[in-house]
Amino acid sequence: MTAQRSGSDDDEGGPDPDPLLDGRLALVAVYLVLIVAIAAYVLTRPEAVEPRAAHPDVVESALSLMITVRPSGAITAVETMRIDAPIASLRLTLPPAARPQGTQPSVVDLTVNGVAIEPRQTVSGRWTVALPRRTRSVTLTYRLIGVTSHRASAPPGRALLQVRPLTFDEAETDVPVVVRVRGAVVLNMVCPDLPITDQLCGRETDGGWATTPISAGDSTVVAQVDLPPV
Repeated sequence: MTAQRSGSDDDEGGPDPDPLLDGRLALVAVYLVLIVAIAAYVLTRPEAVEPRAAHPDVVESALSLMITVRPSGAITAVETMRIDAPIASLRLTLPPAARPQGTQPSVVDLTVNGVAIEPRQTVSGRWTVALPRRTRSVTLTYRLIGVTSHRASAPPGRALLQVRPLTFDEAETDVPVVVRVRGAVVLNMVCPDLPITDQLCGRETDGGWATTPISAGDSTVVAQVDLPPV
């Protein structure tokens, strides 16, 4: 009798492939692709640039004007200007005459960095002040007369107030300016030199009203106010 051969002896293709092993190899391949991609990104990405610290000698230009309205319609002002390059003199310019039927403005009791200065009333409303030493920061205090006007039909005590920083000509036209008004009831505030859609530039703040930051070249401000009682 002929002996029967086992079925395993008839298999000529070797052992069956292991599905679990194949899955692990595929997962390893995916990991390798991810690692290569991450390494390529790290090696080729732009260097992160840290912001440079402000240089101690660099001054950011800015201009602010704080005015207090008096019962007479005159104002007292504190004006501060910071500029990026030292100056030895300061050009000052009176604001435009208040309209309608306003008088030509005049400035009195002017100090520059604490030093009393005799204002020069010129036809053009412009004059130059020599500074004691070169500086990049200037503080002026002064009184302005003739910057309010009254309409005959307006309620008693109501006036239009028109102001602009005296350092208007000294500052670059794009230097940011904030004008603040206190001491009177402000009904509205506009910046007539701005585009018409931006002229409502005033906002009520603690203690008064203030403009949003505007450029020095557009820093004329008109406010409708009720003057404080005497």
